[in-house]
Amino acid sequence: MGKNAQIVTQLAASIRSIVREQSAVLKPVSETIKNLTNQSFNLSKSPEGNPFDPLADKSARKPIISIRDSLSYQVANNKIVASTDKGYLKYHQTGTKKIAQRNPFPDGVPSESWNRAVSKSFYDALLRRLYGKRP
Repeated sequence: MGKNAQIVTQLAASIRSIVREQSAVLKPVSETIKNLTNQSFNLSKSPEGNPFDPLADKSARKPIISIRDSLSYQVANNKIVASTDKGYLKYHQTGTKKIAQRNPFPDGVPSESWNRAVSKSFYDALLRRLYGKRP
């Protein structure tokens, strides 16, 4: 078997391993999403750049910061799942008549900066998995 055939065989084996174990590629992407979401909380801005409404009590506290610390990110069934035990996150994400919208997750299509960060994370993880090295 020639050198090119060996390279193709190794690459095919790497691709099969990605299909069998997608979490190896998705785990770094979940870390990127966690960092992007934490940035939304820390800056008190939505991923689209809209500032969170201040708290009604006029304190200087950052709104919904306790939710940030309750979030966990897992790879399950080839998806990245963010979960929390704070049931009221859904009301802040979408807003209600009494609760201002303070959405730490994208509202619809992710922004260009989120798309770039997630795409880069995915691409880098694929390269690491395919070639066994960092890009």
